[in-house]
Amino acid sequence: MRTTQRSTLTWTVLLMAVCGACVWAVEAKPEAKILARPFPLGDVRLLDGPFKKAMELAKAYLLKLDADRMLWPFHDRAGLPAKGERYGGWEQLDCVGHTSGHYLSACAMMVASTGDEELKRRVDYMVDEIAKVQAKHGNGYAGPVRTEVWENTFKGPGKVRNFGLGGGYVPWYVLHKTFAGLIDAYTYAGNRQALDVARKFAAWAKKGTDNLTDEQFQKMMQCEWGGMNESLANLYALTGDKDRGRPEWFTRYETNLVQLIKALRKDFDAPNAKFVCATLGQTNKDTAGGGEKAIIDAMFAIGDPAKHPELRSQTATVYAHPLSKGGSSSGQYGGNAETYMNVGEGMGKAMVELFKGSKK
Repeated sequence: MRTTQRSTLTWTVLLMAVCGACVWAVEAKPEAKILARPFPLGDVRLLDGPFKKAMELAKAYLLKLDADRMLWPFHDRAGLPAKGERYGGWEQLDCVGHTSGHYLSACAMMVASTGDEELKRRVDYMVDEIAKVQAKHGNGYAGPVRTEVWENTFKGPGKVRNFGLGGGYVPWYVLHKTFAGLIDAYTYAGNRQALDVARKFAAWAKKGTDNLTDEQFQKMMQCEWGGMNESLANLYALTGDKDRGRPEWFTRYETNLVQLIKALRKDFDAPNAKFVCATLGQTNKDTAGGGEKAIIDAMFAIGDPAKHPELRSQTATVYAHPLSKGGSSSGQYGGNAETYMNVGEGMGKAMVELFKGSKK
């Protein structure tokens, strides 16, 4: 009886430990205790009344607007053919594109609130077009601000005014709206591509601002920057991008994972304990790059007998991307129970196969 309890405990702890390890390498660790979380918009439906009427009017207005016209500055800055005419009003000024980000956010939130299929199509379409813009730039940039503005800024901000930076009009303020739109497209409309674009976009921003001294950075911030800090904080909370961006950490992932297995076996006096890990659901092994690719490769490598003969037939890695129904690990996969059930079942089956193999 004691042995059975110990085996069960070891299995459970190993499963829990590796899940923690997977998240540990990429997830943000909040220092303050979270006392409340907002409930998902998709869990609420308004009943007939003035609030629903106002929402329906807002939805009708969003449907009247043209996604291709919203995308004009993105296409133009990337040297791609425009698919719609430039809007008027504020969009005729050098802050063109800030409305586009607002529009993407509004459509994504309306999708969550109503499930409107046309607005979901527009969200997906706009994200896909922005991804094409990002690919055309080739350096992670995916914004509606003129590229020369950033070239000037990242060389040193030069003359800065309350609303002027690098020869442009509130460029960070404008970019914040794009970042927020992409994050909202992922959070509220379940568009995974939006998160990937936002990650690469943030990497571009970090690389550019890394060129600035602390004094230059502070000077740059004299120009209105909107909610850029909020968007970057939200992106960090969603992705926990930390280890994957630091080679000194992600290059040690495989070594650390093997050490974890050995340490747990020693601590539980279970030298032959089986070990199952699961990749993060948001990570696509075919498209992952950089630290993200290094981490998922490391997880599969522990089962390679040529690299780790001491773990032969004792470890298994479950590829969770096809099992996930959206969201990310650090965002609890949007609270989708099916994702947890799928991954848990996959890990359980993998463990059973390991035990079957040991009896042959």
